[in-house]
This record gives sequence, C-alpha cells and structure tokens, in this order.
Amino acid sequence: MNIAVLVYHDVLDFEVSSALTIFKTAARFTESSLEIFTVHRTRASVLGSSGLVMTPSYAMSGAPEPDILIVPGGAGIEKLFKDATTREYIRAYAPKAKHVLLGSNAALLFGEYGLLEQRNITAFPSLLETLWKYNPADVLEQRSIADGTWVSISRSAAMLEICLAVVELEFAVSAAVKTHLGLEIP
Repeated sequence: MNIAVLVYHDVLDFEVSSALTIFKTAARFTESSLEIFTVHRTRASVLGSSGLVMTPSYAMSGAPEPDILIVPGGAGIEKLFKDATTREYIRAYAPKAKHVLLGSNAALLFGEYGLLEQRNITAFPSLLETLWKYNPADVLEQRSIADGTWVSISRSAAMLEICLAVVELEFAVSAAVKTHLGLEIP
C-alpha cells in the first residue's frame, strides 16, 4: 500500500511528522507492504512552518500512485491554489485513493480544486465560513469529520487520531502503534 504525504513550503510539520510517525510505526507491526513517502511538485527541499527542512521522497511526476493521500495544512496552502502540478496530482489521485486525510486548512485547497462539492467538511474554526463558497453538503465545527473515506480535521493534534483510525481500519495494529509510541499505557 502506498501512503503519500504532500509537503510544501510552510506546511505544518507537526501534521507531516504525525502522519509519517503513525504509518512508519504501523509498518513495523503489520505484514502488509507499506511504502510511506513524501511528495512535492519537485524533489527540491521545502521549509516547514517551524523551520524544519524536508526533502521530498518523490516529485509528483515520479511518485507511486497513492492508496492513502495525506494533505497536511499550513500557511503555504494558499500558494498551491494556482499550482498546476499540485492541482493535477490531487485531482488525479484524491478521487480514487482509498483514504484521503485533510489537515487543518487543507480543505481550502480541495475547495479551490473543485473537490468539496456535496461533501461534509471541517477546518480550522476561523475558516469554516469560507468553506461554504465551495458548495459542500455541510460545514461542521468538529474536531474531525469523516465523509466516506475522506476525513478532514480542524486542529493539528487530530492528525494523530485520524491516522491511527486508518491504521486500525486497514491493518488492525493501532493498539500496538499507540503502545510503542507511548500514546497508550498497556
């Protein structure tokens, strides 16, 4: 299974590292073959919101097709609105991915790409009103919202929770992951 985490300048590195940590740890406890990787429009390094420098595993043009697509939030999300490479990648793979996980403001990007129509969605509280312009089915002020296999979050800490939920659903190893990472005392 291919698990792609989108990175870009000013991405919330906490959301990136949460997803990578959960899925990389899950790979230790499952017999399923998992390839967990970061992807960006090019292989050029990006600077996360806290100053962390990340070099993507793949440029979008050479990346494996993702079964799970994770789009963390971040201050740089609006710069991707007009980025044709990112738009083509997300529009090609989000509709057919087994799971799509949207970070705290990533719903804005999906809205700009025309992918929120008739979906239930959430985002960081100050963005909720803005989401209505993308014609969603509903905009809810909740920690996370699942709409089929798409999940959006309103707070960065929820990225851990939704990644663990996917790990449990797909591999049934979330208890082992939680224990290993100290998120749950056995």
